[in-house]
This record gives sequence, C-alpha cells and structure tokens, in this order.
Amino acid sequence: MGGEQLKKIIPFLFLLIPIPGVAHGTSPSAPNFNFDIQSHHLNIQIDPSRHFIRAEDRIGILVRGEKDQTLSFLLHPKLKIIRIVNLKTGNPLHWAETSVSATAKRVDISVQEAKNPFSLSISYEGIIYDPVEKEKALQFVRGDQTSGLIGSEGVYLSSPTHWFPDRPGSMSTFNLEASIPEPFRIVTQGELLSEELKGGSWKSQWSYPLPMGSLTLVAGKYSVKTRKVDDIKVSTYFFPEDDRFSEVFLDAAEEYLRIYSDLLDRYPYKKFDIVQNFFSSGYSFPTFTLLAPEAIRQGKGFLRPGALDHEMIHSWWGHYVSVKPGMGNWVEALTTYCTNYYYKELKMGEETARKHRQDVMQKYAIQVPSSKDYSLRQFEGKEEEIDGQIGYGKGSMVFHMLRQKVGKDFFFTTLKDFSKRYGGKQASWDDLRETFEKASRKSLEGFFSQWLDRAGGPQLKLENVKYQVTLKGYEVSGEVVQEGEIYEVEVKVKVDIGQRGKDLLLDISKRENPFSIEVPKIPISLILDPDHHIFRRLYPEEIIPCFNAFLEDSEAYSPPPSPSPIKGEGSWGRKIPERIFVIPDEGKGEAETRKIYIELAKMAKERKGGVILSLKEVTEEKVLGSSLMLLGNSWKDPLFSKITSSLPDPIHLKEGLFVVNGKKVDEGDESLLFTYPHPLRPGKWVTIYFGQSAAGLSRARYIFFYGWDSYIFFKKGRPEKRGSFSPSRSFVSYDLSSEGHLNHIQPRGLRDWSSFPIRMQNIPVDSIFVR
Repeated sequence: MGGEQLKKIIPFLFLLIPIPGVAHGTSPSAPNFNFDIQSHHLNIQIDPSRHFIRAEDRIGILVRGEKDQTLSFLLHPKLKIIRIVNLKTGNPLHWAETSVSATAKRVDISVQEAKNPFSLSISYEGIIYDPVEKEKALQFVRGDQTSGLIGSEGVYLSSPTHWFPDRPGSMSTFNLEASIPEPFRIVTQGELLSEELKGGSWKSQWSYPLPMGSLTLVAGKYSVKTRKVDDIKVSTYFFPEDDRFSEVFLDAAEEYLRIYSDLLDRYPYKKFDIVQNFFSSGYSFPTFTLLAPEAIRQGKGFLRPGALDHEMIHSWWGHYVSVKPGMGNWVEALTTYCTNYYYKELKMGEETARKHRQDVMQKYAIQVPSSKDYSLRQFEGKEEEIDGQIGYGKGSMVFHMLRQKVGKDFFFTTLKDFSKRYGGKQASWDDLRETFEKASRKSLEGFFSQWLDRAGGPQLKLENVKYQVTLKGYEVSGEVVQEGEIYEVEVKVKVDIGQRGKDLLLDISKRENPFSIEVPKIPISLILDPDHHIFRRLYPEEIIPCFNAFLEDSEAYSPPPSPSPIKGEGSWGRKIPERIFVIPDEGKGEAETRKIYIELAKMAKERKGGVILSLKEVTEEKVLGSSLMLLGNSWKDPLFSKITSSLPDPIHLKEGLFVVNGKKVDEGDESLLFTYPHPLRPGKWVTIYFGQSAAGLSRARYIFFYGWDSYIFFKKGRPEKRGSFSPSRSFVSYDLSSEGHLNHIQPRGLRDWSSFPIRMQNIPVDSIFVR
C-alpha cells in the first residue's frame, strides 16, 4: 500500500462560513490557490503528553497574477495562528479563516506588492488528536485510520492532518527542524542531516530536495539500528521490545536494494527507514515505510514478496516518479508487478510465478463482480477489496503482458529510462505509453487503450475441439471463442503429446478464431494459455473453491436452480439469502466454542451480509438456495447429509470425523476450514469450519486471512497444512484422450485403411480405435 500522497485527490467543497473572533480578520472571499509553493522550511516542537505542536513555517512562493491579492492555505482547524509575516519586509500580514471541513480550515492571507520570489512566515500552535479507528474489513485492506494524532502512544502527522499550511496539489521541497522529548524519536521524509540529544529532547534536522506533494512525520519511543548498504543508510526504528527483529529486516532491506537497484537503476535516495507504527498500517513514504506492530513481530514470516519490498519499491514508483493527479494510478500496478510478482519469478521459480498469475485472475473473478467493475485508468487508490484487484492485480498483469509483448530486457531497460526521464516529476499512464513507444518505435495505443479504458477483460474458451488422422500424424483443430467485448490478444495454444508437446501462437481479434495444429503423435490434451500470461475474466465454473468465494457470493454468479433433488422442496419464488451462517446447538461443554462461532458469524455478516441461523431455523429450501457456512458440529445434522456425502480430495469423512491427507481432525487443539462447490446448487458454495475445543479455535478470527485456500488444517490456531481443490470445469483445456474423443477419430484423405501410418506412432492399433 502506498502513502496517502498516492491516493485520489478529492476536490474540496469550500463552505464560506466565517469564523467569528479571528484576529486580523477580514471578510471571507473566494479561495485563491493560483500560486506555487516552492519550499517549506518548518521549525516545530512536539509535546506528546499534551497532544501539542508549536510550529513556524517559512514558505517560499511563486506568485501569479496581481500584485495585491489573497493567498489561500489549508490548515488543521484546531491549530491557532499566532502571526503571519512578510519575510522580505518584516511586516505582519492580515488573514481570515473559513471553515472547510471537520479536518481543515482555510486561511486567506492578504498580500500587497508581492514580488517574486515571495516568502512569508506562519507561526501557529495547537492540539492534534484524532483517535485511531480500527480496521473494519475482515482482511487487511486499508489498515487502521486516523486523520492525525500526537499522543503518548506515538505521533502520526500526514497530509489529511493538515499539520502545516499548504494548498491542494502543491509540489515543493521541504526542510525541517524538529524537537521532541526523549525517549521519542522523530522520522520523516528525506535525509537526516543531524540529530542530537540536548536538554532532555531529541533535536533533528531533515531535508527533502525533490518537489513532493506532502510531508509525513511520525514519532515513537524507538530503538534505532543502522546499516550502510554501499552509500545508502538503512535503519530500523522499532519499539525496544521488538528490537530483536531489526537484523532480520535489515538483511531483507539489503537484499532488496541490491536486486532492485540492478533492475530499476540506482536507488534514488540516501536513506531508507523501516519504522514500526503504533497502529495497524502498511504505508510507504519517500525514504521510509510505516508498518504495523504485528507485521514487525512476524519477523521472517512477514518478509514474503509484496510486503517490505513493495514499500521499498515505491521509492522508485510513487515517490521519485509520482502519479499525475486525476489521470489514473499506475504506481501500484507497476510496484506490484516488480515485487509481489517479479520477485517470485526471479527467486522462486516459474511454477510459483505461473500460480501467481493464475491467482490474480482467480481473485479478480471472486471480488470484482461485473456490476461493480471499472476501468484500470479510473483506479486512483485502494479503499476496498475490489480496488485492490483492479489497481494492483489486473494492473500488474497489464505490465506483464506489456513485457511479453516487448521482451524482458527491453521492458526493464525502458523502465530505467522512464525513471531517469521523470525522476522528481509526476507521470501518467500516457507518459509510460509514450516512453515505450519512443523506445520501440512502435505504436502501443491499441494495447494500452483496450487494457486501460475497458472494465474487465476478455472471456476466452475453446470450442469445437477435435482431431483427425493425417498421413503425417494428427491434426488438432478448434476455435478460440470470445464472449463479451472483443479484445486483440496473442495467446498460446499447447498440444500435449506425452513429451514436450507443440505450441501455436494465435492472434485473437474476432468473436470466433479457428486454428489447427499438426502433431506427430497421438494428442493427449489441448490447453489455451497454459502459463496464464493473458489476463482474462474467468467463468464462474473456473473459480478454484476458497473461503473468499463463499464470502463474496452473489446471485449474479448463480444460475437458476435445477429441479430439486430433495423431495418436498419449498417454493423458489421466495427470496433466499445469498449466504447463511449455521450455528450449532449448544451441547454439553460447548458454550465456549459456540460463542466463538457466533462471533465469527457476526463479523462476517456485518462485513459481507447474509443471515445467521440456528440449526432449528434452517429449512431444506434454504439449504438448496444459499451458500452455507456450517460452523462447529452443525454439519452433522441429517439435513446436510447430501451436502457432506461427497467431499473433494483430500478431505474425507471416516467414522464421523474429518480426515485430511489421512490425518484425523479429532485432537483438542486442531481445527479445519474448507470450502467446496454446493453439490445441490450450481454456483453456490459450502464452507465448513470445525474444531473440537477453544484451544483449536484460539485464533479463529484470523481465518479471514486465509481466504484464498480451499482448505486449511490448523494446529493451535496456526496453519499446518493447506491446499486447493480443482475448479468445477475448465473452458480453456480439453482432455483429448477421453472416450468421447477417441471414439470419433476419423482418418482424413485415406481410402485404404491399410496405408494408415500406425507404425509411425509406435502404438498398437487397438489403443487408438478400441475402448
């Protein structure tokens, strides 16, 4: 997740409401942001015990237009202005204050004879304390939220805080002198020029010489460890009790700096700080990242692709080259591609990379319903799961397809050129396109337009697949059919003949795209895009069963119900809930576990909808019409016998107990979560979460973080075994060795069967024609 400077810039609605009793006040007028802020030089003192800040901001301004005018700034509403001075003349300036919102006021300053360069000083003080609001999503989406606070727990001041006077959309350099009582230490953007402990306070000086749209400052009771990586200073600012994790994070940071400095060109700053926050977050700012306390405490467990490296790579994409406001956020897509994806390809192998590409489409199919989908160019920032799958997931695949189109070496070389050209500047998707066009001397307008300006992606499937005997072997033929909007894509078709197989690269640009491939041996299978290089929207039947599929269930994915296999089914004319959470009856000694199940169901219902029912409230009609989550022993009720009679491998029922890979789930500290297709209602899901004791359910609320697995076997609340089931159907693969295909093989252009080249295949005749 990037910093708030990467988020969508929302236009302000300026309410012209005068604040009574303002010193030096004049009547409010329309705001004037028609000037450029070139620099901020802040001198601040922070007192966490009083939530208090005192500051002076000396602002360098480039004035446009009239000499006599009003300059407008935004500032936190609880910060009281002490004085405003024209630094060139030393004369005080008059101002008026106007309420804008709960988090900002507008300060209109009257200036006369303003000549460039113009500079003024604004002195102010006050209390900033907006208590942290906990994350409401089931999984980490945005983290905990605050507009800003100064307190004994820590300090967090960012753009939404309006803790220094600024105007919307400004790009300026920053210098900062700061003082805070020990044991607090300050971290902010840019280079730390000096730091000393004097008179019981830490005094520090910072400089950020590149134009930037915001300044974030944090502070905490930190223990600091530092390491030099070539000429780059890498530091950890961790709470003393978590300082033992410093070396692990410094090692990872050093590895990432060396990998990505080679891939993307030299790291653009002089330092990088890894800072532990006092609330749950995953933010990136120029030269530092602010991570949740629990993230640091995971140690090596946190350092997977797309975690620390993602925040570091924002140093290139997002900070050194920043987003041009209002033109789409390409930064998260490219950062995700470089870290969440490419690190896997580079260090973990092609099979892991292939699965990642497949997972992107799986997650998109589940969390981006067609009714809420929007184009990638419209993505500005991540507020909900749907935004992440569009801006991060689909966006990263667009860069992968661009790389497939232009070649790996050319792709990364051009990214280096892009970084050099736009370093310290703002850039857009169009700037990226033009950079690649200039380097390749080819138009990429069609490629970027179809992937950036359309919602969703192509829907591809194989149809009319068959093969026939030829004089040289076999000819496999069929059609690649597009449903929905027509895309132009280059996609591979692979025929498996038992060894390396044979590939054909197809240009797909029509509704129906015929093809044929000749192979020397009997074909076993046919696969379209076997390595998942092309982003596409999966059909519902292609979704791999997982907990998130249940949580995101929508009627839009569910076909009309077939005739009921259960006698006495109720009327389908009634509205059936999309998902039902079934709570077990309270048995002897089960009060504690039942309470856990109820709390889980309430959490899921609050975020995702549905109804919570006890066993006695569940009817056959509801069982047939809804996705179900059977909690605890509720699955044992006879009403669900048909639903649990046939479970996907490797889950089985044996003597009334679940068995996973041959291991029974019967010990007190074990639990099992798994999801599979509803056997009686296509398009619906069944999730079972079962544990025998409170010990086995000790970390039950964390099951929502394992939403992409088909099954997870937990030991003391931690995953011990996990895996995926197969989807119900594939529209991009055909088993050519199935009875249906082999019974219909016909020779082509052969009048005499005796001339059929059986020996060329080195297989007996009856293995081809007889089943």
